[in-house]
Amino acid sequence: MTSSFFTSAGLALCFSFCATGALADTGLEAVQALSRYRQAMGLSAVTPSEKLNQTALGHSQYLSALTDRSILGKLAPDGTPEMHRERAGYPKFIGVTIGDRTKRFGYAYSAGEQIVFSDKGNTGAAAVEQLIATVYHRSGLFNPAWTELGTAVDTTDAVLVMGEGPVRGRVAADWLGVYPADQSTTARVAFRNELPDPAPDRPGQWLGLPISIHAATGQMLKVAKFALLDKNSAPVIGRLLESKSDTRIAKNEAFFMPERPLQYGARYLVEAEISVGAVSKSLRWSFQTPPNPFVVLPVTATTELMPGVPQIIELQGLQGNWNWQTQISAPQGVTIEAKSVGAGKMQITFPASCQGDCTATVIVRHEGPHPSTEQREFVINQAWLANRPASLATFPKQLIDEALALRGARPHSALAYSNVGNGWSWNTITGARNQTEAEQSALASCNKNPSAANGCKLYPLNMP
Repeated sequence: MTSSFFTSAGLALCFSFCATGALADTGLEAVQALSRYRQAMGLSAVTPSEKLNQTALGHSQYLSALTDRSILGKLAPDGTPEMHRERAGYPKFIGVTIGDRTKRFGYAYSAGEQIVFSDKGNTGAAAVEQLIATVYHRSGLFNPAWTELGTAVDTTDAVLVMGEGPVRGRVAADWLGVYPADQSTTARVAFRNELPDPAPDRPGQWLGLPISIHAATGQMLKVAKFALLDKNSAPVIGRLLESKSDTRIAKNEAFFMPERPLQYGARYLVEAEISVGAVSKSLRWSFQTPPNPFVVLPVTATTELMPGVPQIIELQGLQGNWNWQTQISAPQGVTIEAKSVGAGKMQITFPASCQGDCTATVIVRHEGPHPSTEQREFVINQAWLANRPASLATFPKQLIDEALALRGARPHSALAYSNVGNGWSWNTITGARNQTEAEQSALASCNKNPSAANGCKLYPLNMP
């Protein structure tokens, strides 16, 4: 018998637009994460703003209340992405533009807005990392002028609103920043689904983490050479994005976008020849990529299950579409339970009626930046199978009664018995920290009985 479960983790990002005009823990994470990235480039940190918090939360609630979410991927007549606009008369409306919304909450300074929508279970740090891993959104987050941040990132539609505040951030005219920073470790190796799309010829595909150079606002940055080299000093294939080829790129910035995701756990070297105004510069720096975060638990290929004890299969570090399939093998009339118990989690339970031919195989296919297929096999616990009695008819009634009582006791209970020597003896354990501890304690206590002669076995509490 075969059954399948399917899910997908999709998100979309939007470009930031500027206009004149009580933090949750996840909001604080966003402030800290963005400040860390900005300071690594020599920019000012950002501080939380309650007025920008209200602006972000209000727009997030508007987005989440939309009944027709298809409009979020469209452009308004003036070219503004609809996700950055609100329509009067719609539920939760607070203002058409970001400028209208900041003004509504009394914010008197310039502000910009960025959004990660349709991404359940987001956190502040994750939202910042998703935005920084892109092209156009990174540009907005690294605007030297920003000094304040408002967030609504513990919602399905995360909104970040950056503002200049009463003291506008500034950098020197010769300031130059690079991302990833020299000797840093990146959080991601790829991105996709940025809106607008910097690679419209490859919609929805995973692209490599963009590498960027940023000069001070108002400066003209020109690139004569931009090379990304892997650990073997081989050049990585990609495309250069600058203002002359992409009108959304500012004249003081340049991006190199690899055609494919970077490798996990690798070091890369960047070499660039640029000019800023009339000054030529040679740049050389390196960075490290993180280990692959995707893992299937348990990590072992084959796991033995005790009947009646649920086994959780958990997927961690999901980065894209994924699906899993279960292949069940059991004798006729025997049912192995396999069910989804949450995002990226499945539970498998073997009944006590299982014999050695009970098996469950879970095949996980994960897209992510680097597609992979994982397989986990589950079989009956061989020690339990060896000690499983053929019939209950030979057991004393008192022993059976105690075993039945343990079924309703606290979790992690066990009964160990012996019928060698001078007759039957047994010991019970309840309320252990885990099932292994309960079974080991019951066996240890039983084997201390003079009549046991180290011949104790575990009684199958789930046996009918």
